[in-house]
Amino acid sequence: MVYIKKMLKVWTGKKIHGLPEVLAYSSTQVVEEVASAEEADYLLIPHNWTHVRDNTAYLKQFEQIGKKSIVFWLGDGSEKVRWPNTIVFRTSGYKSDLASNEIIMPTVVEDLGAKYNITTRAKGLTPSVGFVGWARQTGFAALKSTVKNAFKSGPRKKGLYLRQKAVDILSHSSLIETNFILRTGYKTGSQDEFVKNMKGSDFALAPKGDGNYSGRFYEALSLGRLPLLIDTDCVLPLENEIDYDKFVLRVPYTQMEELPERISKFYNSLSDEGFRQAQVAAREAFQNYLNVTTYLGYVLRKVFLQKYER
Repeated sequence: MVYIKKMLKVWTGKKIHGLPEVLAYSSTQVVEEVASAEEADYLLIPHNWTHVRDNTAYLKQFEQIGKKSIVFWLGDGSEKVRWPNTIVFRTSGYKSDLASNEIIMPTVVEDLGAKYNITTRAKGLTPSVGFVGWARQTGFAALKSTVKNAFKSGPRKKGLYLRQKAVDILSHSSLIETNFILRTGYKTGSQDEFVKNMKGSDFALAPKGDGNYSGRFYEALSLGRLPLLIDTDCVLPLENEIDYDKFVLRVPYTQMEELPERISKFYNSLSDEGFRQAQVAAREAFQNYLNVTTYLGYVLRKVFLQKYER
C-alpha cells in the first residue's frame, strides 16, 4: 500500500481582527487553510471558544455547512460546547463527564527547560517536594472560600483547597523533605525563584487550579521534573499513547492522607539510574508530545490525517 502524505485542509472563515488565533501557538504549519468550506476536510474555529461562543454573528458563517468543526477551549471552564457537529479540544475537563467528541489537550506554558537548561537530579535518601505559590488564605477571603467549597463535590473543589491540604499533610511528615514557598494571595513572584524551587526538588506538587488541569504539571515536565499530580477525576492528554506512570506520581484526591507514603514508596522503588531516566522521560514527553506546538502538530497532522492517507 502506498501512503500519500497531505496536509489537513481546514476552512477558518472570516477571522476577527486583533483576536489571537490558537494555531499561532504552533511554530510550524500544522494545517492548510483553504479558501472555501467545500475544499476543507474540517471547519476550524481559529479563536479560543471563550472569546467567540456568544458572538452569534461571527459563528453564523459556520452554520449549515455540513462538516465537522474543530473547536479549541483553552481555559478553566468545563461546560459543554453547545455547538453541533464539533470536535472539541479543551484544557479542562473531568473524566467522568467527558463527552465522546471532547479531547483533553495540554495548556500553553513556556518551555522552561529550553530557557533554563535541563539538568537531572541525583537521587537522595529522602524525596523532596517543591511548591511555590498561593496556598494560604486569611481573614474574610478564607471564610468566603470555605463557604464556596462546601457546596462543591470533592474533585470540583477549588485548587487552593487541595493545595492547602496537600501542603499541610506533607509538612507534617518525616518521610518527605518539603521545599515550599507559600503565598497568601495570587502573587506570582519571580520566574527565577519558581524555576530554582522546581529544579531543586525531586517532585513538583501539581494540583488543579480553578479548572481541572495544572499548568505547573507541564512546567515541571518541561524542566525534567516529576509531577506529583493530585488526581481530581483527571484526563491527561494522549493517555493511550504516553506511559505517564514512568514519570508522574498520581494520587487520587480521596487518598491524599497517604501522600507521604505514596511518594516514599515510588521514590524508593527507583534506582539511581531509574530516577535519572524518569526525569529524562518527563522532558521527552513534554518536548515530543505535550508542548502545545508539538501537540498540535502531532494531533492535527498525524491523528486526524490517518483516515485521509492512502
